[in-house]
Amino acid sequence: MREFTDEDFEQINAWRIERGAKILPMDAYPKMGLIEDGVAAGFLTITDAHWVIAENFVSNPKAYKGDREKAILEMIETFEQYAVKCGYRFLLAVTNHPKIEEYAKLSGGKPIDYRVYGKELPWVSGTH
Repeated sequence: MREFTDEDFEQINAWRIERGAKILPMDAYPKMGLIEDGVAAGFLTITDAHWVIAENFVSNPKAYKGDREKAILEMIETFEQYAVKCGYRFLLAVTNHPKIEEYAKLSGGKPIDYRVYGKELPWVSGTH
């Protein structure tokens, strides 16, 4: 496993397309990400609050299922270790995929008692 780079963007978009998922623009991904080449990728959003958010997990549907599971669980563990080392109190995961929910539970995560809502805002290039 290694840090995600801009050159990996094409690879994860291909996986998203194969899975019938929406393509996200590169600037929709956090700067911190991990990838297991040919297998899976995941990202960590750093906040200025007491939590970090593990998100945008995607895996290669052609990779062996056991390799995909192992890579994603290792990413979650690595994100958790980073969060603890940096003094964060919570590691959250945002997902609508049952398998990622399962991984979160396997990693000791619990459901939170509220729903998350979002809205895409008008965006002007170069303002953020």
